[in-house]
Amino acid sequence: MDASYIVLLVLSTISVGLIHADSTDLYRGYVTKTNNTFIVYSAPNDSYVQPTDPASVVAQGFWDISYNTTGWSVLEIIANGTHTNDDQVYAVGLLEGHITKGRFE
Repeated sequence: MDASYIVLLVLSTISVGLIHADSTDLYRGYVTKTNNTFIVYSAPNDSYVQPTDPASVVAQGFWDISYNTTGWSVLEIIANGTHTNDDQVYAVGLLEGHITKGRFE
């Protein structure tokens, strides 16, 4: 099973969404693995910081919550194929939960 690219849509209908880089409703994040420890980082787009060691990134992605203006919300997470399948799947799940937690409270 090749899990090098995983795209999750928040809605059950497939759509083509436009990602607004300047959107205040855009969250970005990544998961790194160092010494068998996963570290998750996510932040709103305006305060997002790029990873310092790109080789350690297991998954990265964004969540564009623009459904109030476009009617769609897009979550995209990409796994790094140089890591094991188990690490990729775990990292994608961690990032999905971390990016989307508490945004509807």
